[in-house]
Amino acid sequence: QRSATCPICKRDVAARRGGGCAAGQGDNVDRGAADTGAQLLRGAQVTWNAGRTCGTVTGLDASGQRLRVAPAGGGMEQLVPTDEAAQLLRGVRLHGLQGMVELNGKLVEVIGWDAAKGRYLVRPDDQRTLSIRPDNCILPAGAVARIANLSHGGGRWNGSYGRVVDYDETRARHVL
Repeated sequence: QRSATCPICKRDVAARRGGGCAAGQGDNVDRGAADTGAQLLRGAQVTWNAGRTCGTVTGLDASGQRLRVAPAGGGMEQLVPTDEAAQLLRGVRLHGLQGMVELNGKLVEVIGWDAAKGRYLVRPDDQRTLSIRPDNCILPAGAVARIANLSHGGGRWNGSYGRVVDYDETRARHVL
């Protein structure tokens, strides 16, 4: 059986308490949170098979671990494990890159997910495809993400889904 992962940052949300998704909290993820995430992702364009297949999210299966996706171009609805899907996003800003510092601040498009490497496949303006860690991506407003690693009074929100409205440079975290 697959463990649930965040369709945005790809971190495991079921394996460990408090350390799960950059946007989720391990064992505290419940079916209600998954349903909310599926509602927010409904209508979103996603890709799987390392960027070779794409479609539109129509919902979540009964297990809460697979997205129901209508493939682009038609065909039968498919169940796509959340750990193999990535939301297609434009306007993702790269930051914190050490090997390719010239790309910091550049806007790219997420075109896939390499599950084996745990990296987004992104494309900058020059049309080459790069493999980038999720931690080096600032998501655009409107992207769906899971809340993670909040403490004190905010901890009750860990595991919940929301839409990105901004990025707080001072705290180095997304604002949902």
